[in-house]
Amino acid sequence: MRENDLRTTGEKLLQAFRDRDTDTFLALVHPHHFSMGAEGKNYTRTELRKSFRVKDEMYCYLFDASCIALAPPPTTPETSFSEVAKRPGARVQSVQIWTEKDIKEPGCRGSVNFTWVDPVDSTDVSTFTFMYVDRQWKTVGFDFPPTAMARGKDTNR
Repeated sequence: MRENDLRTTGEKLLQAFRDRDTDTFLALVHPHHFSMGAEGKNYTRTELRKSFRVKDEMYCYLFDASCIALAPPPTTPETSFSEVAKRPGARVQSVQIWTEKDIKEPGCRGSVNFTWVDPVDSTDVSTFTFMYVDRQWKTVGFDFPPTAMARGKDTNR
């Protein structure tokens, strides 16, 4: 049952990206924990809202690649989750529920792998991690931003 709920939540997250719906996205975020990768800055839901208002780094990674140029290269992607979610074939690839002994916050954890096809037909995957709190799955972050998608073989853009 929880695995089906996690898949449904993953589908809602993907749709929020397609629609560039920041309100739905924020409703799916854990109130105290959201980050990019294990070493990334932790954002509370309130901090994410502020980030979205000024369109800083996290907003750019999630919803609008046009502001990514404001972040320092070369580690920044050239596309956002919103843009890749609109591609044909973008979907929830798999869900997994897991726990670890070292998790400090109570609750079960899980992950949703999203997949999409880039313009030159390679498949890319990104993982969002979730925590089960108050009988709901809430995302606590993602492993890496979508990578720059090559247009043909030209990578010098």
